[in-house]
Amino acid sequence: MDDNLDVVKNLMKTNPDMWSDEDKSLLYDALKDCNLLLPAVITSSDGDEELRFRPNLLTDTSENKHLTLFTDKEKIEVHGFSVDVVSIAVHEVVNILKNMDDIFSVIINPFSEFSLGFPVAAFIDMFGTKTNLDNYEKLLEQFKNAPELEENMIVFVREDEPNLFNDIIDGVTKNVLALEACIHEDYNDKNIVNEILLPKHTRVIFPYSEDNVPEHPIIILPPFTVLNFESQVDNKYMWTCIDQEFYNLDD
Repeated sequence: MDDNLDVVKNLMKTNPDMWSDEDKSLLYDALKDCNLLLPAVITSSDGDEELRFRPNLLTDTSENKHLTLFTDKEKIEVHGFSVDVVSIAVHEVVNILKNMDDIFSVIINPFSEFSLGFPVAAFIDMFGTKTNLDNYEKLLEQFKNAPELEENMIVFVREDEPNLFNDIIDGVTKNVLALEACIHEDYNDKNIVNEILLPKHTRVIFPYSEDNVPEHPIIILPPFTVLNFESQVDNKYMWTCIDQEFYNLDD
């Protein structure tokens, strides 16, 4: 556990924009078995057997609320947090998020030179329960033997906000997690539509059998799939898959 925390601390000393794909994988592996410090208000009494608390949230100038985590107490004290702190496993933070519907994001070391923010949905997907983590690792194993497409395919990713577009660097965006897409554009009613061209030989997982195809068939792209931005028309963004770096990573 301490070794994992040291990995997180060392990575957080550098700019996340400069992290390699290997650094990102290292961070994920470290955080999933790591405890961080959560500023909180203790609500249990001295005689209570179980510690009860509520997170001390950070509210920004736009009134968005953020759940903050810290790698060490000094990071909190330096910036004037006069609150109690709770040491909490990262995957246990998900249980808190599931019971709070007004959290905008999770931020690690929010006042340091380099901080790291996660949309709530992404944090839950990455660091849910231990079962979720085990399932995610099994999914990564499936990607190693994922079949190649025999012809070009168009798929769609719908979002409430243009997250894929907002993550563009040098004309491309790259998902750190596995990315779900659907072959039907109208599979949900979210406002932002990403239309993605998957060229022949792109490798994907079809999480269903030929005898049990759902109404809106989902395909799953591996982490570190690189999408090149092509164009935008109103709330629709067009992309082309140009690389799948997952298959270039060292085992």
